Amino acid sequence: MDAGLQGSGSQQALRLRNVSALLKDSEQNGPATQRQLSLRTGLSQATVSNLVKILVANQQATTEPTISSGRRATLVSAVAP
Repeated sequence: MDAGLQGSGSQQALRLRNVSALLKDSEQNGPATQRQLSLRTGLSQATVSNLVKILVANQQATTEPTISSGRRATLVSAVAP
């Protein structure tokens, strides 16, 4: 099983749904900051941060530092399958 996707049945299903939402958004809209992903998907910033860590560990996304509105941010890009 992929790193970070283990857990109880309903918790795992929720996590998979949220991961799918992030990947779908990234595929449709291109790279985005974690805050942008949070606003577009309706997920909390903490949830997005945790899911991005899982996606990076599973080599499904990459991150790079960037500046957004004068503040440090992390740009997230989905990796093509």
